[in-house]
Amino acid sequence: MSSPLDRPLKIELKLPSSHPQLLEGLDIWLRLGLISDAQVRQLCREYLVCAVVFQAQTEPEQQVTFATSDPVQQSAVTMLRGTSIGKPPQPTKPNIVATMLQSLGAELSVRWLLFLGVFLVVVSSGVLAASQWEKFPASGQYGVLFAYTLSFWGLSFWAGKQNNLRLTAQTLLIVALLLVPVNFWAMDSFRLWQNPLDWLTVAIASPILTFITVLLCNNRTFTHLPTGKLPLINILGLSYLHWGWKLPGFPFIAVYLATIGTTIITVYLNRLIERRGDAGTRRWGDAGTRGDFDENELNENQNEQRFGLGISLYAVVIIYALLVLLVRAIFVARVDVTQLGLAIGICGWLITWLAQRGREQGRQGERGAS
Repeated sequence: MSSPLDRPLKIELKLPSSHPQLLEGLDIWLRLGLISDAQVRQLCREYLVCAVVFQAQTEPEQQVTFATSDPVQQSAVTMLRGTSIGKPPQPTKPNIVATMLQSLGAELSVRWLLFLGVFLVVVSSGVLAASQWEKFPASGQYGVLFAYTLSFWGLSFWAGKQNNLRLTAQTLLIVALLLVPVNFWAMDSFRLWQNPLDWLTVAIASPILTFITVLLCNNRTFTHLPTGKLPLINILGLSYLHWGWKLPGFPFIAVYLATIGTTIITVYLNRLIERRGDAGTRRWGDAGTRGDFDENELNENQNEQRFGLGISLYAVVIIYALLVLLVRAIFVARVDVTQLGLAIGICGWLITWLAQRGREQGRQGERGAS
């Protein structure tokens, strides 16, 4: 017969299942023997169990590390790290907007924008030279053109000292060079020969413009123009021929002097280069044409920098100066076009001949490179 002390005690406890000391109390009771392990498991299954929703998890890609000192193997490892091993990279769909913007950026490059600026400046300068401002004196009217010609020249030297503005410096130098004949046109168009103030303006502007032309032609870094007396005389002569157009018949004479003289000088220079091209770097040997002209350097520069129709920068400058003279003679001086037919034909032949030579030199350069 059992004693009253052997009867089991029934203790009821009401605790929330989220009580922080619940599991710790059960563990203490388990160690003291007040509760069995089976009872603890039963309590946990009944009151401490909740439903768990499992989500699909992707296994992280295993990164393979290679230790190598070979630079070729290192580049291969870098390429393998960019893509998952064993899985070909999936092509991404092209973005239509990004493709359109990229194409537009390729078309509207910095070079073409700079050339557009050159065109606008040259055209506006021609309009300024051809028009007459009634509100300002002649020296003041010309001073505007002369001032921003000097501005382009000064900005070109500032940009030339900047490492990241090489193309801008080159473009500004070309603009300043193309503005020189327009300045001489403006001097004659504004009739700067009537009073001492205008004479002083001509006396200051003419040497400065000549000095600028000499510096630009000798600047091998940006302009790639041939050095020497003949090319320089040709460029300066095309500018100074804008003087004296008020004399009867001089526009007709100036146009023919420019076209015939430029054609003779250009053909002579190119023929001399062909005869002495295989002899290395030489100087002009004749006493009348002795100077700093470097034939191989001219060939190299013509092959390096070419513009429309495959012609060099030097050809672009002289053709531009000839066209300025023709435009002034036809549309401003009102010279009969039939009288200038031979000059127009010579100018057209010169452009065609220079373009043909440019294409031939380009093909020779490609064959030499291959």
